[in-house]
Amino acid sequence: DLFVCQLPPAQAVVNRMQLMQLWIEKAALSTTSLAKERAKVASIGSGPGVELEEVLTRHPALGAMLDVTFVDQDPGSLAHAEQRLSPLVSRTGLQLTASCEDVRSLLRDEVEGLEDSQLIYSAGLFDYLDDNVFIRLARLLVSKLAPGGVLKIGNMRKMTARAAMEYMANWDLIYRDEAQLFALATEFAPEGADVVVEEEAAGVNLFLSVTVK
Repeated sequence: DLFVCQLPPAQAVVNRMQLMQLWIEKAALSTTSLAKERAKVASIGSGPGVELEEVLTRHPALGAMLDVTFVDQDPGSLAHAEQRLSPLVSRTGLQLTASCEDVRSLLRDEVEGLEDSQLIYSAGLFDYLDDNVFIRLARLLVSKLAPGGVLKIGNMRKMTARAAMEYMANWDLIYRDEAQLFALATEFAPEGADVVVEEEAAGVNLFLSVTVK
């Protein structure tokens, strides 16, 4: 529906794609300063992985610097991502792993490939999680970061278009503001971590960013 696509939350989903691309590029380029062959990156609730496709289409040389894990509970989304990215894997040297797992598997620490990550990001999962599960999953993910690594957690901000999105798009999220995200971070961020809240251009999709020492 054209009206729904023009609402701020839908525009925010488009905008956040640019942020995710910047995070991936930064992680890849960090291999030089960290003296590592590849940067480990994980996307939780990854969906089709369009952001990675965009990065490698523009900057194919970054493929050889990346070891990426996609985690999603939908096998169809993962299959679609692998199909789209297969030519880029061959052409750029990207290492890509697709893991079909749900939140329960993550909480049980059953998902492989997350350890020693420079970047773990989740753009559209945590605003479906209540505070308790949010904290438990974030605590698990932040424990998988390499020194200097960053966890990025997306969450939609409370907004005036909420009712329209819930009614017309069946998009029933748990909306949180900056103060709520900072409060949640106190429950899982390691001592000394750098904690900030960022936002995409529309100011609707917030991102809790936790960088470990």
